[in-house]
Amino acid sequence: MLADLVREARGDAEVEDERLRALTEKLAGLSESPAAPPAPAQAVSEDDPFGFQPLTLSFDDFSPAEEPTATGWRIFFKPAPDLYRRGNEPARILRELGRLGEMTAQCDAAALPMLDDFDRAYLAWTLDLVTDAPRAAIEDVFDFVVDDCVLALAPLRRPKPRSF
Repeated sequence: MLADLVREARGDAEVEDERLRALTEKLAGLSESPAAPPAPAQAVSEDDPFGFQPLTLSFDDFSPAEEPTATGWRIFFKPAPDLYRRGNEPARILRELGRLGEMTAQCDAAALPMLDDFDRAYLAWTLDLVTDAPRAAIEDVFDFVVDDCVLALAPLRRPKPRSF
């Protein structure tokens, strides 16, 4: 039906109203709430067959509403193969960081090969840790592995609530 509607919009075909109505009723019956009636068709011209209406935007609408403030740390952590060879485990490091505050983790597995091609470390993490802990406390968590990984720390900025 969707393909037929697209062809009709291009002017290549015509969809039977009864067929469209029957399908709409069937879909409405499958949903939890009744379907809203379809919006009336816009006027179509040969110059603009899709009824395009331009939208005016102002960049003033996108000005920041809140001033950022430091509330934690953004941490990039990518283990080197030696980290694993020395018996260190990234899960333990992530667990220790999680004890310092509220943490969200994003694992980058883009370099992960097929299982039979595993020969080194492939995962990397970007962590957002909301905490009052100083930089030294974060570095202490990585103390045993600092030479066996790529590690970068940057202040995490979150919006500061505005007062009125």
